[in-house]
Amino acid sequence: MMLGDRLLVKKALRICVLYFLLFCVLISPVLGAQISLHEKKQVIKTEHFDFIYSLESEYSAQTLANVAEAYYREITEKLSVPDMDLHIPVTITPESDSLNGYFTPFPYNRIVMYDTVASAGSLQVFSNTLCSVFYHELTHAVSLNIRSSFWSGMATVFGDILSPSLLINCTTNFTEGVTVSFESANGEGRLNNAFSTQIIKQAKIEGKFPSLYDVTGARDTYPSGKLPYIFGGAFSKYLQETYGIQKYADFWEECGRLHLYTIDSGILRRVYNKTGTELWNDFYESIVIPEDARIPEPANKLENFSERSFPQNLCSASTAECGSVLLWQDGATGSIWGAKKRTPFSNYTSYKLISSVLNEHISVSSDAKYFTVSGFTRENKPQNVTQIYRLSGFADTLQATYTGIKIPQLRDAAIFRYKESENSISTSNNDVIYVTGVETNSQNSSLVLYKVHLETKEIKKIHSFNFNANQVPFTPADATNGKIIFLLKDGLDWKIALYDVIQHTCVTFDTGLDIQEMSVSGDTILLSCATKVSDNANSYPFYASVNLNDLITACDQKSVLGFCGDSVEDPLWTGNTKSAGQVKAQLYTASFSGAVYEPVLCGDDDIFYVSHFYDNWQLSQLSLKEEQARIEKVSQTVFTNTVFSPAAKQVYTASSEKYNPFSYMFNGVFIPFAGFNLSELTYMDYSSGISPRTGISWITEDPTEQSLLLAGIGYDFFTNSVMANFSALATNTYTTYGFDGLVETTGNSFAGSAAQVDFSYTKPLGLSYFYYILNNTAEWFYKNEVTRDTSLIDSNQTFTDFLQYIVDENQSVLGHYLSNYTQTGVLWEKNTGITPFQYLNFYAGIGSMEQSYSSQYDWNVATTTSIHLPQLLPIKNTKNITFNLPTTASFSYYLISAKNIDDWEKSDIIGDFSSTVVLFSTEIQKGNAIIPVYTRRFTIDGGYDQTFYTDFADNDICLHTKTYFTQTFNMGSACSTGFDLGMKLSYHPLYDNSKFSFNISFNLNN
Repeated sequence: MMLGDRLLVKKALRICVLYFLLFCVLISPVLGAQISLHEKKQVIKTEHFDFIYSLESEYSAQTLANVAEAYYREITEKLSVPDMDLHIPVTITPESDSLNGYFTPFPYNRIVMYDTVASAGSLQVFSNTLCSVFYHELTHAVSLNIRSSFWSGMATVFGDILSPSLLINCTTNFTEGVTVSFESANGEGRLNNAFSTQIIKQAKIEGKFPSLYDVTGARDTYPSGKLPYIFGGAFSKYLQETYGIQKYADFWEECGRLHLYTIDSGILRRVYNKTGTELWNDFYESIVIPEDARIPEPANKLENFSERSFPQNLCSASTAECGSVLLWQDGATGSIWGAKKRTPFSNYTSYKLISSVLNEHISVSSDAKYFTVSGFTRENKPQNVTQIYRLSGFADTLQATYTGIKIPQLRDAAIFRYKESENSISTSNNDVIYVTGVETNSQNSSLVLYKVHLETKEIKKIHSFNFNANQVPFTPADATNGKIIFLLKDGLDWKIALYDVIQHTCVTFDTGLDIQEMSVSGDTILLSCATKVSDNANSYPFYASVNLNDLITACDQKSVLGFCGDSVEDPLWTGNTKSAGQVKAQLYTASFSGAVYEPVLCGDDDIFYVSHFYDNWQLSQLSLKEEQARIEKVSQTVFTNTVFSPAAKQVYTASSEKYNPFSYMFNGVFIPFAGFNLSELTYMDYSSGISPRTGISWITEDPTEQSLLLAGIGYDFFTNSVMANFSALATNTYTTYGFDGLVETTGNSFAGSAAQVDFSYTKPLGLSYFYYILNNTAEWFYKNEVTRDTSLIDSNQTFTDFLQYIVDENQSVLGHYLSNYTQTGVLWEKNTGITPFQYLNFYAGIGSMEQSYSSQYDWNVATTTSIHLPQLLPIKNTKNITFNLPTTASFSYYLISAKNIDDWEKSDIIGDFSSTVVLFSTEIQKGNAIIPVYTRRFTIDGGYDQTFYTDFADNDICLHTKTYFTQTFNMGSACSTGFDLGMKLSYHPLYDNSKFSFNISFNLNN
C-alpha cells in the first residue's frame, strides 16, 4: 500500500474513533468521586439492583431497596418489556446538597442518586422525593435499554451504550418525556403541578408556542433546560392518554431499532399514522389557558433599575425609621439590588448593592438593618452556605457591607428577633443577632437557630427542631413574639407552620393548596400558590394573603375541622360559626400573564412580584388595595391548625454486605480500536506509523466513579507492529489524576514505549468569582531507531504538533524524549446577562515547558493573559440581537524561550496576540422539521492576530472576519453539543504573495 493510501486509512480510523469518543462524552457525566475514598461503603443487593452507599445514607438505601423491584415491574410492564433483565448498580451519595440524580449507560448501566432533600422551587412535587427521583432515573434505564434483537446482541458484546434510541432516534424531549410523564402518572410529579406546567400555558398565551423540533434540548438560552422536560413530558402524556399506553410502548420498541429516517417522518408516523408535526399540533390544541389573562404592570415604581434580566429572591421590610425597603437578585448576573421608599407618595430609588455567587434565597430583617444570602457553593458537589450583610444608608444611598460571617450547611436563612436571656423580642444589640434557617442530613431536615456574635464572628447553634423524611421546612421568617413562621411540605401537603422557640412547640395550618413561595412583611403573609388538582388543566398560579396576627392568635385555640363562614349567606358556610383554631386566607385568583411568583408587600399597598414569561422574567407590581376591591376575583378559604407531630420513621432491615468495586469492573465497553488515552480523549501518537490501531480496547469504571480504566491492544498491518496501552483516570473534589502508557513491538523486537502523567487542580476561591487552576503534564517515550535528523525539531512547536509531525511523516527519533508542562493561574468569571456573549472573563497565568531529546534540552516559560468583555459600546442589546461588540482578547509573552539551553540559543519568538470582536449576532433558536439540524444563532465577527519576533520583519499579522451559524444535530444525544459552521476570510498584509485566503470554518463548541 502506498503512503498516501496509508494516510487515508489512518484518517478514516481517526474519524471513526473521534465520533465514538465524542458520543461517549455526550452521554456520560463528568467523572467525579461520588463517595469519598475514606468512607466505608456497603451494598444492598436485590434481584435487579445493587444499592451502594456510605453509612450516612443507610436509611435512603434501605428505602430504595424496599421499593425498587416494584418500580421495576411497573415500568417494564408499562413499556411492554416484562422480560427485560437488567442489573443496575445504584450509588447513593450524600456529598452534594443539591438534589439530583442521573442514569448513564457509560461504561455500563448505572444510576447515581444525590442523597438530600429538594430546595425551594425545585422538585417539590412528590410525596416521597427520593423514591420519585429514583423512579425517574429507572425509567431512563428501562426505556433506553429497549433494543431489537440485533442491537441487544451488539450491546451484549460491545457495551450498554449501544442503544439506537440514545444514539440516533430520540432527542432529549423524548428521553425525558417518558420519565416525566411516568413520574406524573399517579397524581404527583411535575405535570400535576401548576407551577411546573405554567410555561406551557404561557407559551400559548404569548403566541410563542415552540415546535416539536424546538424542544429537543438543543436550545442554549432560557428556557433551555425546561423545554425537553416539561414540553416533552406533557407531549408524552398526551400521546399516552389519547392513543393508549400500548401505542406508546410500541413507539419505544421502534426507537430500539436503527431507522434511517427522523422521528417525524419515520417512527412517529409508523406508530401513530401521523407526522410529528400533526401530533404536536393536536397536542397544542389540547392546552387549556386562562381566559382574559391580565397583562402585568412592570415595576415602574423602581427608579434607576438597570438590570432587568431574571429577577428573583424578593424580600421586603417596612419600618418607621427606614420606610419601605425591597431587596431582590438578578438571576442572570448574581447582582443583588435594594430599593427604598421614604414617603408613602414617592417612588422607590434603586441601588445595586453587591454581587453574589449564592442565588437561592435572600431575607431582610424586619428592622431592615441586616440581610442574609443563601445558596450553593460553586464546587462540582455544591454545599449550602449563608452569608450575613449589614444594610445601611437609609438617609441617602442604600449600601450593603459584608460582616465576614458565613454559616456553612445552612439554607433559606433569615434574621430572627430574639433575646435569649429574657426569652422575648430583642432590643437593639449591635453585637449579637440570631439567624434561623434549615439544615439537612440525608433525607432529614432541621429548623435551626444560631446565635451570631458580629464582633468576634462566633457562631453557636442554640435551637434545633427536627423533621423526619418527607417533612421538609422551607423559607423560615421572623413571626415576632419568639415564633418562627415557615412553610412545611408534609408529603404532598403544604402547611404554614409556627415554631415557638421558647416553648419548643410547633403548630401547623393545612392550606389545601400547592404553594411555591411565602413572604412575611409586617402583619401580612403573601403566598404564591395554586389549587391542588390531579389534572392541572384548569389550574394556574395565583396569590393569597393571610393576616399574621390572626394566625398567631389561632395557634393556641382548639381545632375545628371544616370550612366556615360569617353567616348562612356566605358561600363558605358549613354550619359552624367563625371558629377557634382557624384563620381565613384571601385568594386573589385573577389570572396574570406570567402568573404571580414571589409576591412581597412593601408598605401597606405595594406588591412586587415576578412574572415568568416564556423566554424571560419581569419584575412586576400591583396595588393590594386595588386588588382587594376586585370582589369578583377574591375568594376565601380557611386554614385549620393542628399540633405538629413528626412522621413515623419507617425502618427497613434489608441485609447488606461490604462493597467490592472490582466486582463491577467486569462490565464495560469494548471498542474496536486501540491507541488513545483517557486524560485528553486524544490519540497516543507517541510511536511511528498509523494511529489509532486496529485492535480492541476495554473501558470500565467503578460505580462510585472513583476511577476510570482503559486497556487496549492493537496491530498495525503496515508496520507489522503490536501495541498495548493502558490508561487510568481518578478524581476527588478538586483534583484529577491521569496516567497513560503504551508498549510497542515490531516483529520480534522491542520498538518503543511511552507514558504520560496528568494532574489538574481547580478550586473556587471562597465564595468569590475567582478560581485557582494548576495543571501539569509529564510525557516520556523511547524509540530504538533513527530515521530522520533530530536537529530539524522546532522547539517552538507544541508537544502535540511535534508528535503529529513524527506520525504524519512516518518518522521516529532515537532514544528518550522527556517533557514536562506546568501551568498555573487565576480565573475570574461572571455572567452579565442572559445571552452567550454576556459575561466577563479574565485569566492570568504562567506556564513552563521543558523538553529533553537527543542530547538537547529546551525550556520555554510564557505568561498568558486573556479577557472577555461583554461589550465595547455603552449601549444595551435587545433580547435577541447583539450589536454592542463583545470582545475576546489574549496575549502570551515568552519570558524564556531557549533552544538547546546548554548553548543558550534563544528562540526568535517573543509573544503573540489575538482578538475577536462580535460585530453582529442574532438569536434564531429554531429546529428544522425536514433536516435534523437545530440553528441557535447567526454571527458575524472580526479579529486581529499577530505573532511577535525579535526581528520585526518576521512578524505575522492576520486580519480576519467570519460569518457562521451556531448549530447542532437535532438527533439523539448530539443535540446537546453545538458546532459553528461558516466562512472565514483572512488577510495577511505582510505576506509577499497570497495575502487573502478564504476557507470553510467548522468548530465544535458547547
